[in-house]
Amino acid sequence: MLQIPPFIQSIFGQGQPQQAAPPAQKAEQVKKAAEKALKEACKAIEKKSGLVRLVVHGAQIVCDKTIPAKKINTLLVPDPRPKVEGKPQANVSDVAAGKNIKPWPCKCKLRPKGPDYLPCKYQPGGLWVPGATSQIVNQDMPNAKKAMEVAQKLMQDGFSPDQAAGILGNIQTESDFFRADTEYGRPNAGRGWIQWTGGRRAQFESWAASKGLSPTSDAANYGYLKAEMAGINGNHWTSWDGYSLDGFKDVQGVDKATDYFLNGYERPGVPHRDQRLANARKVSKLMRQLALPEVAKLKCAVGGTISIVHPGQCSKSIKLA
Repeated sequence: MLQIPPFIQSIFGQGQPQQAAPPAQKAEQVKKAAEKALKEACKAIEKKSGLVRLVVHGAQIVCDKTIPAKKINTLLVPDPRPKVEGKPQANVSDVAAGKNIKPWPCKCKLRPKGPDYLPCKYQPGGLWVPGATSQIVNQDMPNAKKAMEVAQKLMQDGFSPDQAAGILGNIQTESDFFRADTEYGRPNAGRGWIQWTGGRRAQFESWAASKGLSPTSDAANYGYLKAEMAGINGNHWTSWDGYSLDGFKDVQGVDKATDYFLNGYERPGVPHRDQRLANARKVSKLMRQLALPEVAKLKCAVGGTISIVHPGQCSKSIKLA
């Protein structure tokens, strides 16, 4: 009988060779290993991310005006990006002009041609508008959830993420991030998110009254901020130094946007520039960490509404570190 040398026995073990696991057992082992890896990935995300549903490369999206109905498409996220379940994580830079969305291989209900319909002509009408449906916990930033909601509105209205952060950094310095309706210690001076003062305060209060809004409401503050920036009561930008709303919308970078809004629109007696810059950077950092939350929609200029329906699988409420 053939003798197996001891050194081979030490490598392969003694006795009869072990039988391979049956296919069903092997599949169950692979499944359990995958489930364990997913749990570990979620725990890792739980330590680093906010209370959001992460959107990743390959997230499925639909349009409500397609034929066939709700045709599924794909969001493409380029590398290099932080990975979630091995896929690049989306952030606000992926949404510009819908550049990471494939053309729809379908027809559009809103573009009829006789008994038929014309092919989809995807025309993004703005940025992705993340829905702030998740609770955001961030002890380093008061009213963080409200800040993100305002940031989303600003992006929806055509401002870039950097410009939105610059505006919010100034708001945080002016009104203690929405918490001071009137100026601390001087209730008859500044009022509102950006502490409108003197004639500008009177115009703000008058505008709110004309709309049936309380000047303490978010609707009044956001609505008048937009209206005044657009020139409803004359140009409040420092035009003699070349500042304008169009100029602000051309600014790139958080610091530059913060300075432009400070010097061109706010013009406070005491600038507190360093504080504004620090606040804007915090807002920008939080926006990047949150990426695109659970509810994200994009309006097509033709008229359809495009929504994310299947973001990343590590989708659960998790505390922002």
